[in-house]
Amino acid sequence: MEGIKELFVRTFWGLTRSHSVSQDKFGSTSQGNFFGRVLGSQTPNTSIIYTTPYLAAKSDLNTSSVFAYKRIFGNQRPVAVLGYEMDMESFVTDQLVKNTQCLTNGPECDISCDRSGKNSHEGLYCYLLDENGFVVAGNEEKFRW
Repeated sequence: MEGIKELFVRTFWGLTRSHSVSQDKFGSTSQGNFFGRVLGSQTPNTSIIYTTPYLAAKSDLNTSSVFAYKRIFGNQRPVAVLGYEMDMESFVTDQLVKNTQCLTNGPECDISCDRSGKNSHEGLYCYLLDENGFVVAGNEEKFRW
């Protein structure tokens, strides 16, 4: 996937490993309190949690990052968090604008964030919110750069 800046894993016991795609970047994803919040979240176990740092969301240049976190479970308990950091423009293009592919042998679905050719009452409106609930990006033209 284009736009990936860093891949990381952090265990419940504090072991952290990260791989930065950029040679001039030091691993920053292990900083902050997001790991505790992700491990303790009440979302379904299969959920992927996306977040964007609050200060980056206020950037005039709109070059902030989006972090994706996936909890890994062992014996029904969270044992680690896997994730990646991606630049916001790539995230919006890949997750909020492009079609969601459905299984070819499954039922028809319209869970796409693609609003091409749809009126204001059809399809989904998809937004990326910062931790305070402000819209950072979305699949509507006015929320893209």
